[in-house]
Amino acid sequence: GLTQRTSGQAFTYFADTDLTPNAFLYDANSLTGARLFNLGPGQPLIAELNYVDGSRGDRDDQPGVIEDPGTFGELMQMHQFSASVNSPILTIGATTADPLTAAVFASSSLVQSGSTSNQVGYVVLGATETWDPSLMTVGSLRGRIQLLGGTLENSNTPSLGSNTSLSRELQFTTGDRLVFLELLDLTIGDIADRSTTLDRLANSIGTLEVSTSTAGEVATLHSQRSGISIQLALQEEEVSLAGFVARQQHQAAVLDLTGLGDAEVAGVLELAREAGYDSNVSFYRVLNTSGAVADPVTGGPIMPGQPGYEVAARASLVSSLSSLSASDNSTTSRSVKVSDAFMLAPLADVEAGTTRHTFFAFNEANADGVQHFQVLGDNVFGFEDLYGGGDRDFDDLIVSYKPTTLIGTPPLA
Repeated sequence: GLTQRTSGQAFTYFADTDLTPNAFLYDANSLTGARLFNLGPGQPLIAELNYVDGSRGDRDDQPGVIEDPGTFGELMQMHQFSASVNSPILTIGATTADPLTAAVFASSSLVQSGSTSNQVGYVVLGATETWDPSLMTVGSLRGRIQLLGGTLENSNTPSLGSNTSLSRELQFTTGDRLVFLELLDLTIGDIADRSTTLDRLANSIGTLEVSTSTAGEVATLHSQRSGISIQLALQEEEVSLAGFVARQQHQAAVLDLTGLGDAEVAGVLELAREAGYDSNVSFYRVLNTSGAVADPVTGGPIMPGQPGYEVAARASLVSSLSSLSASDNSTTSRSVKVSDAFMLAPLADVEAGTTRHTFFAFNEANADGVQHFQVLGDNVFGFEDLYGGGDRDFDDLIVSYKPTTLIGTPPLA
């Protein structure tokens, strides 16, 4: 836990402080580094340190051991977006030349939908990397893309509640160069051939056009093909409690309450439905973003698709987030408190006439093998209720959880 950050100064983190200090801010490609969160009034700032054994930030030579001396710091550094004409690259930089790096906080919001439900994400380019679709395979993209989520269609969607926001809170780093991609009417998991390069999928995957405001505090991402527009805005505030719970949603549709210990999260749960079939959504505890659940007998992990997965998932249901439903063409809202220091993933039971299906947020666990849950915003999940994926609009039922208050103080390492 940290004291509050000085207003107008930027956050940074250094590793190897007893040798040569090295910046250790979050890196989307290695999934390592420090991320900063403000969990609310009266709470200390939380710096989450992400390490991979033997990778960036781990300076010892022993497998299974991570030696990580480090400290946080503050910099007098202001930030801006910049872009060049006819280039898909958005650069995040300091307003004045500065060799040091700091965390850059921003928010994204969908300002214009298109006629299809598309998936949007971004890739952070390496220091000397250029953008060349002929050199990027689907397999490489799957390992690197940071998903902002899906976009709703511009018609025949349910009315969202006042606490449901199709926005994301983000942390970048000074010097990041980003390329934003749109997958037209499909998701990254739909593409089976991972060796295919992106230039061969130009009709399905394309880059978004980027432009910035005069002062560089706002960037607009636009697609000529689908018509969608997304706005990125720099923000002074650190990522909030809602962003903390959503911090794994660039990888999976999960609520992440790990690290909060016995603290309780109070929030607002909203459901919006526009579908003929009745669906009941419940959340269950998972061990990681791959969807592993604990075997109720042995305690060992069961992966999605393995025998016993559904039984183990139902044995791990969270009572305050179970059997959630709404009537057709309606929106419901209620207050919910969750005290569960796990990752929580959704499952849905669908009554399709005389047939009953259960769908999970992990394709391998679904009988049809396709995606049924799509992240639409921080802690907002769109659900597709038809076996085989149906029309892939992910708006048959929209489930939103807006964390508002942290009751208690999380344990600090």
